[in-house]
Amino acid sequence: MNKLSLVALAAAALLAGCATVNTVERASPHGRPAYVPDRRVVTDFDLSDSLQVFGILQNYVSGDLLKIELRVQNMRHRAKTYRYRIEWFGKDGMALPSPTDAWKLVTLEGQETTSLTAIATTPRAVDFVIKFQDAPR
Repeated sequence: MNKLSLVALAAAALLAGCATVNTVERASPHGRPAYVPDRRVVTDFDLSDSLQVFGILQNYVSGDLLKIELRVQNMRHRAKTYRYRIEWFGKDGMALPSPTDAWKLVTLEGQETTSLTAIATTPRAVDFVIKFQDAPR
């Protein structure tokens, strides 16, 4: 194999590696997640077909700050960018203003699964709502 063929093969492998995500995980996970029961409201069926939320986990950090983790997957075979935001609520059901409730972007490769995490900025937060949108092109 000449040098030019070797360089072309390496470049093709590098470009192919950027388009997909391979994952390896323990066959029998030791951690057993306790998912938060959720209710979903779907208004964009294309979005619900392309982005799957597998579950929501919650915990408390620093003793009293609510932390959540969402497990999401891009169900398409190509990369896609989504917008999401998390709104926090107090025990009275009223929204709590937070500097972290702005829309955030996440890009997932085709079939990629990832975890999105957020921590409430006040111990008064006892509940949350997560919103998703397709990112503008």
